Amino acid sequence: MKSVIGLALCAAMLGAPAAALAAAPAPQFIEANGLSLRYQLIGSAGPVVVLIHEMSFSMEGWDDVLPYIEPGHRVLRYDLPGFGLSEKLRAPITMDDEVQDLAALLDGLGIHDKVTVVGSAAGGAIALAFAAAHPERTRAVLALCPAAYPTSNPRGMAMAEAITKTPIAKYELGAVNVVYPVDLRKDPARLARFEALELATDPVSLSYTYYMIEASAFADVLPKISVPAEIVGVSQFKFHSPAQLKALSQMIPGGRFEEINTGHFSPFESPELVGPLLSRFLSSVGG
Repeated sequence: MKSVIGLALCAAMLGAPAAALAAAPAPQFIEANGLSLRYQLIGSAGPVVVLIHEMSFSMEGWDDVLPYIEPGHRVLRYDLPGFGLSEKLRAPITMDDEVQDLAALLDGLGIHDKVTVVGSAAGGAIALAFAAAHPERTRAVLALCPAAYPTSNPRGMAMAEAITKTPIAKYELGAVNVVYPVDLRKDPARLARFEALELATDPVSLSYTYYMIEASAFADVLPKISVPAEIVGVSQFKFHSPAQLKALSQMIPGGRFEEINTGHFSPFESPELVGPLLSRFLSSVGG
């Protein structure tokens, strides 16, 4: 029965905003930093915007935001290692690994100009880490409810390690109610796409990525960010409050903060809020 449901949900997912993507090139695969990564590069000229998705999702999580990005940009999005159709994880991964993966992807695609890095949740943490490690390659960084914390969390690391030994998919744990608040589920088709993406998550990769997030500490990372940076807090995610995220933004020299009324997976749940915000941010940083 579950497989039948999954097929139905995948069919719904494939019916996602096709109009905005009709003219986009098909996703491709590339070997970067020793991994097979699935990516899509839209546009042939202009400043590059890199979109990094949430843990347990795929690059399709940005589908509804793409129409808000003004013509004249190139948009690069990719499936993080372990998710979507990228190579699955069967060993621990670190935040430095994620940063190196993105740098290798840019190198492999011949992208050497500065890029604007935009990430959501776990993708937001990776975006911040990349900006700190590679200021020479970063024009600006926008992090939406980033899964970034000042210090590592030993309790969370222990939980993640236990899950790694007996992996359980997040969707099956019922945590969907945490990341996708009930009062945001007004669009049945969007909810079906969300469920399809969650059901497709590889639980082992999810566990290793969860451990990486809990093991990462950003207290020494954020002060190293020297490019225009903004952190966006969301009002409907109880595990990372707007106040906590505002405090993170204040650790970045010149860091900005904004709050929107949505959930943790904001580009998917509220593209009508994230899209204009991203458009304004790109205009403000000149790319």
